[in-house]
Amino acid sequence: MNFQFIDNNTGIDRGARKLIRSHASKGHKVGKKRSSHLAQLRRRPTKTALAKPLLTDVDCDLGFNESDSSSPIHDFIPPLRLPVGDFMTFPGELSARSRCHVKNFLCQITHSIMSDDLGGRIDTRIPVRSMWVQNTFTNEAYFHSNVAVSIAIFEPEAARSGADPEILRHFSRSLHLVNERLSGQHALENSTLIAIIALSQFERVQENYEEALVHVQGLNRLALLRGGIAGFRDHPALMQKLFRADLEIALYFGTATTFRAEDLPSQSVTLWLRNLYKKDRQSYYKSQKMALGLDASLQAVFLDIMSLAAFVSGRTPCPTKLQIYPFHDMIIFLGFRLLEIRPLDQVELATTYGSLMHLALVGFLTTFLRGLAGRASNFKAVTSSLRKAVMEAPIEEYHFQKLVLWSALIGGHVLFSQDDEYWLVPRLAEVSYALNLDGWGGVEEVLIDFPWIPSIHNKTAKRLWNMSKEGCLLERERVVEIIPWG
Repeated sequence: MNFQFIDNNTGIDRGARKLIRSHASKGHKVGKKRSSHLAQLRRRPTKTALAKPLLTDVDCDLGFNESDSSSPIHDFIPPLRLPVGDFMTFPGELSARSRCHVKNFLCQITHSIMSDDLGGRIDTRIPVRSMWVQNTFTNEAYFHSNVAVSIAIFEPEAARSGADPEILRHFSRSLHLVNERLSGQHALENSTLIAIIALSQFERVQENYEEALVHVQGLNRLALLRGGIAGFRDHPALMQKLFRADLEIALYFGTATTFRAEDLPSQSVTLWLRNLYKKDRQSYYKSQKMALGLDASLQAVFLDIMSLAAFVSGRTPCPTKLQIYPFHDMIIFLGFRLLEIRPLDQVELATTYGSLMHLALVGFLTTFLRGLAGRASNFKAVTSSLRKAVMEAPIEEYHFQKLVLWSALIGGHVLFSQDDEYWLVPRLAEVSYALNLDGWGGVEEVLIDFPWIPSIHNKTAKRLWNMSKEGCLLERERVVEIIPWG
């Protein structure tokens, strides 16, 4: 490259500056080839949906609507996580502590609302553009409730004290904003209902179910003012949150639900599973019709739950995954159907096969009703009723023995605590001895006749079974000792 000389004794005019820049550019690019503009355009990636802003003010109903309900399954796409960082702005001030918890909370709710051990059949992702994520940034009352919820989840000890200043500040601010909306022209808007649902969620996290019930009853009155719950069918995400809150409260108190199963949107998942497992359902019905002795409504729910368990367990090859929200909708629908058959405070004594089956099916469904961030929910009425039933159920008959074994293992996984093992383990040993079970393989042969998901339930069940084996052996030795010889 040739040298170029600039005379600094004279003023450097515009032409000299242009010469300097041109010469410097030649030196920087010497020996390099410039690709054509056409080639650059060909390499440029095409725009996709991900190029859109992650967070906007659009009210998006969690990625599903009435038109989606006809196709509850889809091919699996690798999950995308929401990039939660300091670039996000919230509708209220946050301390460093609260901001950290809110970011963790958003990461949790956009990753999964259920266990990842669902046999690979359920897509547990939550859409980034869901209305619940959106409203955290656009609805101040909902935002403050979420801050209180996030602190209560990640700092449970502070929440239990009931005097954490940040929790009280955010929750009281949310209450104030909700009361303002209820007394004004925005009382019946979706944003107001969303904020009240968040208040109910906070009370359930705090296990203040009496207060949560007040919020749900208030939501019911607002729904009536809008023409009834049927008017929410265009907002399935809102309906699902409302019905989930109603179901959880009913399972805690043992009472009937405020709403009805028929008010839920169309149940395409239920119909799809019935068709997928049509032959299996017929065989279950024929082989157990005499043994079950269930009324028609409970029999129908039992078969639907059997189909659900078979799908999640992967017993039938299926190349597609079920979307999380239609799946969750089905769980709520089955729960409502069971409580409409018989509320838990009206359950008969466990001397009948149907009453124990009813309780155990409710217990099975609570497997999928985990709280936020995977926390176990407190379903007091279900726990106490199933505990009493498993302890007192007769085991003289073979079909009762099998039912008690399954009920005990379901309760041991999802409802009972370690404090229950003092009676649960001996009860399992007693039933196992009556069924003449020598190993886990025999237990699995019993469980195949009931709703059971190995990827979820086996770990706890095997631990309890191993604990009961010693008791079972001791029971056998005791019986042998008292048998008279000769």
